[in-house]
Amino acid sequence: HVLTGCDGFPDGCGILVERNYLHDTPYLTVGYGGNEHLIQYNEIECSMLEAGDGGGMYTGRDWGSRGNVVRWNYLHHFGKDGVALREAQEETGAVCSPIDGVACSSDILPVQAHVKRGQPVAAHVHLNLAFALECEEDAPLRIKPDENSGVAWLDLTDLPSRISPEDAALMLPIYEKIVRQYSSVRWPTQP
Repeated sequence: HVLTGCDGFPDGCGILVERNYLHDTPYLTVGYGGNEHLIQYNEIECSMLEAGDGGGMYTGRDWGSRGNVVRWNYLHHFGKDGVALREAQEETGAVCSPIDGVACSSDILPVQAHVKRGQPVAAHVHLNLAFALECEEDAPLRIKPDENSGVAWLDLTDLPSRISPEDAALMLPIYEKIVRQYSSVRWPTQP
């Protein structure tokens, strides 16, 4: 099957989503809720072309959703630098341009259980796709309270000291990987 422009599948029980080629979607490709779904052997390409806060497969916050199986899917070529540019401007106020227009890092980040906007959020993972952007150093920055608690320009050699101890082990290697691709910065020893 070939599907373009899809924004999810219906909720329900026992839906099989199998052996599809799903591509060129503006937002979510497979959004599901309900129970006992089997989502497997699909190829998802070029999803998230107009948004930056979803995913190729997304289930949301349905506490009653149980027994779903998502396995053996191939997801690739997500997002585009236009989304990264828009997110950077919306969340920091900075106007940037892409360095090379390709994703420089793709990582799976664990997210601990927490409370957001007064609602409990279960532990889950984020599939993180990063783009390298170039911004004017003297550009004014601003906080976007629903997305971040602080935004600042800093010397890259100060980065390790600016990451909280609980985040350092996970995030510092990712930041170092990205920066090494684009500069000759010498990183100080991790604390």
